Amino acid sequence: MSSRFWKIFFGILFFPYGTYLVFNWFGKKIYGLMFPEPKKEIIDIQSPDFKKIWNKKDSTLIKLNHFILETPKGQRGMFKVFKHKSDGRFGGYTESYISISSQSSHYGLTIEDITHNPRSRNKIKKIQFRGSTHSGSSYPIRKRKRINWILKNLNKSDFGISEYIENENKMMVSKKKTISTFFNKNMSNLECKDYDSLLKKYQTKVIQIDRNYIKKFVKISNYLKTKKLNILSIYDSVKESKTIKDFDLYEGFLKNEIYLFNLVLFNSLKMIVSLIEDEMITFYEIYDMFDKLNIFDSNWEIEVSKKLENIDNKLDDLIVSIDKMNMNLTLQLQQISLENVKTNMILNKELKSIKSSIDSNGLLHLISTYQLYKINKNTKSLRH
Repeated sequence: MSSRFWKIFFGILFFPYGTYLVFNWFGKKIYGLMFPEPKKEIIDIQSPDFKKIWNKKDSTLIKLNHFILETPKGQRGMFKVFKHKSDGRFGGYTESYISISSQSSHYGLTIEDITHNPRSRNKIKKIQFRGSTHSGSSYPIRKRKRINWILKNLNKSDFGISEYIENENKMMVSKKKTISTFFNKNMSNLECKDYDSLLKKYQTKVIQIDRNYIKKFVKISNYLKTKKLNILSIYDSVKESKTIKDFDLYEGFLKNEIYLFNLVLFNSLKMIVSLIEDEMITFYEIYDMFDKLNIFDSNWEIEVSKKLENIDNKLDDLIVSIDKMNMNLTLQLQQISLENVKTNMILNKELKSIKSSIDSNGLLHLISTYQLYKINKNTKSLRH
């Protein structure tokens, strides 16, 4: 074969590959100019605070995970720790981070060292904490008190977590003692004996006015008794609280519910007295208010009772929903309780006649001065 043939053959065979080599070489040069790699000293360095976390044992980091996320003991299971050093290859940049996650899901904590990211240096905080749900969704950690505690105690072997928990346990004991005293002071009102006694005293007179009113007053009594059982159930949750966050949520809800109970009790007593004393405007104001707010229909409180019995670990969701429902009732009853001074004075006299333990003046003062707790999942003794 002629040399011309071989020239054509090798030209066809190697032309695509040769073109590829040329373009690949030029491509790398252009990409490198457009996206220069960060200097090695930037890539390798870690901020001093992050390095202290990085150097902790895996067992300590897992303990940190449970502390920050407040993971219940029954849900902890097996966790793993993964550490990733910063990377500047391919013109990009990934910061150093520590990932602590469950072996059975994505649930866990990620701690990122973002101080030396060239794109964000001196613009944002040094260390970032992020949580992950079981499905893998990432969210920023907003528990500043616990995070600040960790950052102040980086030199301690366990970040001072044991000390924090010990202090919180002492605070919990003190809080439970205080709420127990508060609850015991209100226990006599919750018994509803004075309402039943006053109703029985004037039963005949009420029947003479209108027999149907007896049925309404009995429905109010049933409402109060059902609400009392719900309050006792909430009080049990307060006593069994494991964290300050849970305690604050249940405590606020308990106090709001006792306050609402006292509002209904006070106006129920006032309603009886108004009817007997022929103060019909006051009587019907309270009657219409109770009717609008379903006080005569105790099905709502019965439903609440069932939910409290079968709530398992979602009590906080129930608390927020119940509190929203009761807020309207509470605000409307507050106003009507303070009206008609004459009826309030007669009520005080009537309670003394049945040797009641209720001080109507003291109860009225409580109603006028109480500040409702604002209930949400992040509640921490908040008030309106």
